[in-house]
Amino acid sequence: MNGVSRSVRLPNASLEEVWEVAGSFQQLHGWHPGVESTEIDKSDDKVVRRLNLKDGGVIVEELRVTGNGFYDYAIIDGPLPVKDYHSQLSVGRDASGCVVVIWCCVFDSLSEHAEEVVAGIYQAGLDALKERFGS
Repeated sequence: MNGVSRSVRLPNASLEEVWEVAGSFQQLHGWHPGVESTEIDKSDDKVVRRLNLKDGGVIVEELRVTGNGFYDYAIIDGPLPVKDYHSQLSVGRDASGCVVVIWCCVFDSLSEHAEEVVAGIYQAGLDALKERFGS
């Protein structure tokens, strides 16, 4: 099992405004620079999102658990060199009270570059949040 964890501190933002942007499973395209659009399918008590990527790729993910300040999801299908991928995105505060977004996952690697690929995706999204909310 491999894993990636990335975080960003957003000292100029409120918890509520960051969660409104980053906390919506349906709106990843609203803040992640690599996602063109998000399509949502709600059926059989499941929520599945189809991420249409700007490079033409498609990733299909299922929401597993959502709670106060976090959501967990799993990749069902996509071009990433991973299998059994489970991830969590959370928005909270650190010990100093600063808003922090943490994005982490575990997966089985299908490539020696899998961790680098996933880390790059996470970092691009967190950098976009940092730009949006200032630091």
